[in-house]
Amino acid sequence: MSESGSGKETYSSGSPSVSVSVPPQPSIVTPVEIEEDDISVVISPGTACRRNGCRVTFVSDSVNRQGDGEGSVCTYHPAPTEEELTTCRVDHYQTVNEVHVSIYAKKADKERSIVEFEENQVKFTIYLPGPKKYSRTLDLFGPIDPERSTYEVLGTKVELHLQKRDGRSWTLLEKTDQSIGNISLTFGVGGRTGTIGAKELVLDDVNKAREAQ
Repeated sequence: MSESGSGKETYSSGSPSVSVSVPPQPSIVTPVEIEEDDISVVISPGTACRRNGCRVTFVSDSVNRQGDGEGSVCTYHPAPTEEELTTCRVDHYQTVNEVHVSIYAKKADKERSIVEFEENQVKFTIYLPGPKKYSRTLDLFGPIDPERSTYEVLGTKVELHLQKRDGRSWTLLEKTDQSIGNISLTFGVGGRTGTIGAKELVLDDVNKAREAQ
């Protein structure tokens, strides 16, 4: 009941409205799940920490897992990078003295990628953007000079420059158990014949004898 401006009493049905102040509710913070270090996992030396903010590479357990030295500050160092194996296109051509191999690995990591030359093999691991890498061993068709063979990492590929031990033509880049015909003259992946950069065909002693027959 209330009194109007004319002095008459007026009535209203229902309960009077009451303004209630509700205190603000505290925001719920989801706790961050911390990835624990599994020290039983074996880590290869040179493996980079997979956390984007850390550029430390794994050296050894004593450096990165034990104690509180500089290399073990980040608790995520021992976590192995989940690497994904991939493949890349490989082409090659030859001159009289060299075989040039192109590995089409775009944006290869120059600092981490590894190429090892041996007389009859080339071993390489090329690290690509993200977790991908390409590893392969080439069992070469002919011997090379490891000391004079070189490689370079470019923007779209990795180039191997293999210095031949002798001047014979390579039929293939790698050895094969299959029959390759009478004379070894082909090169590259297209089955073409001849030797790039040569004015005449270069044969080893075995092929010279075959040609004379």
